[in-house]
Amino acid sequence: MTILLLLAATSTSTVSSSDQIYVDSSSAAVTAGGSITFPLIPYHVQRSRRGLLTTEDDDLDAGEGNNDHRRRHRRRRRREEELSSDPKQMSALYQGYGTHYVDLWVGSPPQRQTVIVDTGSGLTAFPCGGCQDCGAPDFHIDNYYENDQSSTFQKSQCSDCSQRAHCNKAKQECRVTASYSEGSTWKAYEALDTCYIGGFHNKALTEDNGGTDDIDPGHAKAFAFPLRFGCQTAVTGLFKTQLADGILGMDDAKSAFWNQMYRAKKIDKKQFSLCYTRPPLTSREGTHSGAMTLGGTDKRLHISPMVYSSVVGTPSETKNGKSGYFDVHVRKLYWRDGTGGDYARTEDNTAVVIELNTGTLNKDSVIVDSGTTDTYLSSVIQNTLETNFQTLSGKPFNHDKVQMSDEEIYAMPTLLLQLAGDQMMNQKVVDEYGGGDVHKIPTLAGNFDPENPLDVIVAVPPSHYMESHLKQKYTNRLYDTEEDGSTLGANVMMGHDVLFDAPSKRIGWAESSCDYNGLIIEKGYPDVLS
Repeated sequence: MTILLLLAATSTSTVSSSDQIYVDSSSAAVTAGGSITFPLIPYHVQRSRRGLLTTEDDDLDAGEGNNDHRRRHRRRRRREEELSSDPKQMSALYQGYGTHYVDLWVGSPPQRQTVIVDTGSGLTAFPCGGCQDCGAPDFHIDNYYENDQSSTFQKSQCSDCSQRAHCNKAKQECRVTASYSEGSTWKAYEALDTCYIGGFHNKALTEDNGGTDDIDPGHAKAFAFPLRFGCQTAVTGLFKTQLADGILGMDDAKSAFWNQMYRAKKIDKKQFSLCYTRPPLTSREGTHSGAMTLGGTDKRLHISPMVYSSVVGTPSETKNGKSGYFDVHVRKLYWRDGTGGDYARTEDNTAVVIELNTGTLNKDSVIVDSGTTDTYLSSVIQNTLETNFQTLSGKPFNHDKVQMSDEEIYAMPTLLLQLAGDQMMNQKVVDEYGGGDVHKIPTLAGNFDPENPLDVIVAVPPSHYMESHLKQKYTNRLYDTEEDGSTLGANVMMGHDVLFDAPSKRIGWAESSCDYNGLIIEKGYPDVLS
């Protein structure tokens, strides 16, 4: 079973001709037993979030592999697999101050906690009752989760601590602590309670509506299960001042939300997908920003066939596997003149494309990180990236806030990333959708790299990497200053339904408007914000 959830955002991109869009009309209905999609929600406060560095002691990740030290300044993620033909749960995503968040309803009766969708963390955590000065009501959307008001709340005992926690014998509880390089920290004890994700943004569901379509927000309660999470007792830094209440851990770990949901038999596949849009403005009440699908992906969101990049490393579920991020290999980078449009398929065959010298870009890890708003590339490509940007745009590559018209923004270059592809999966895509001709699949590299035609091309147009402010001011949110690895953040993921398939070591990429709200309205379901 898959679950589709709403993310909040709108898409302003258009395609100039019908042959540039792939539509899979055969997937207009969800079959029984597969995946679930939900709305997503982003927020700019998370822009300055940095990766998890340490836990309370060396034993917190024993047995799963403590890769958290690799998260340094940003966040990181992991893999993908084949499209699920089974139904899934889809939920809305929302946008706050830069990253995306989703509604998590916890307890009996349910209490809403809005949580950042973070493929760079394996822990789900949010403030509980008694947390002192932890962000509500001044900063967070919701009040603290009052665990003493839930009839299904259970505090974990020392005999049942997870591998990420240790026993505090004095308090007889399982303690977890996280510290981030930008200074934010949180402390928590482990607990379990019934939860469901998605549904309506402003109304708790106490029972399932009996529906069968897993995009139906009224059907979300059917996917409730007992979740192990961190009940935060103290937070500092951005965990206090961010708009969202907490964090939804989605990396490749046994403790990750999607993995717990699978073990609870609420989804049939160890997969999930994130589809991000960028709305023009953010509000405290939430703005539509896309969708999250648990248990697979939903092709009704796609405007191109899904293609697959390979993930570096070993899945956490294998005998010698370790928990970790969704690492990819960036084979090449290109700047394409702005006349080429927003998609991988160029709208102007005369548009200039400049290949960049990636050098030792992949010497350190390159991760896909939904919890990081911006993209941070290795400093080894700084000269080639900035020089060729100025060649095409006539503007210096910097991060000053500048006033620009819409026409000037769309005339700026599009960054094209060539990711090492899953050869077997992408050949199947070529055979099914391109009649055996790789050049007919513009999101594959046949038109760029004859030696690696089955690599994946991900387009990052200026409307994604130039962050908009009021009064038509913009800031470049691509950075080339990293000394120890690269992070492909939410602005790279935007405009794509990105499927994470850890067991198969794949990440799927399908171009998309990510219009979950339009999809549920088309099907006659109410707006999740209503």
